[in-house]
Amino acid sequence: MAKTFVFFKPDTIDRKLKGNVLQMIEDAGFTVVDKTKVKVTRDLILTHYLEVIERLKSHDFITAIEKEFVGQEIECLELEDGHPDTVQRFRDLLGATNPALASSNTIRGRYGADSYEEAQKENRVIRNLMHASGDEPSYFKERALWFENEGILSAFDFDF
Repeated sequence: MAKTFVFFKPDTIDRKLKGNVLQMIEDAGFTVVDKTKVKVTRDLILTHYLEVIERLKSHDFITAIEKEFVGQEIECLELEDGHPDTVQRFRDLLGATNPALASSNTIRGRYGADSYEEAQKENRVIRNLMHASGDEPSYFKERALWFENEGILSAFDFDF
């Protein structure tokens, strides 16, 4: 059965939205198969966002994700819904990455309170409630990283 990996970002927890968001997830037919709480380290979050870091080549982005995540406790979930396209079905429920553009029937559309424009003004990452795997290979990689601490890199030296 297909599964997906998601985590509640600090803004969901800080705004006390986890229960509401989880209810919306369950109402959409998803079941929590596994969950764990993780205190985020620098190496963990930089490993998670490594592809984005390498694509953006931005030290400001690195600083922003460190500020947003390091030291925070987040909750990771493994979900399933009985469909072969679970990853995409959850991404559809989550909504557009920019909450300001998300449909009102999505998690980000209903509960999001941020935009790329606001985040850029404040030189921080967008606060868009949750991360969700983008495809099945990402699901396997991210699940191993967050649930098993498998594949965490260290000694980052970004020279760009």
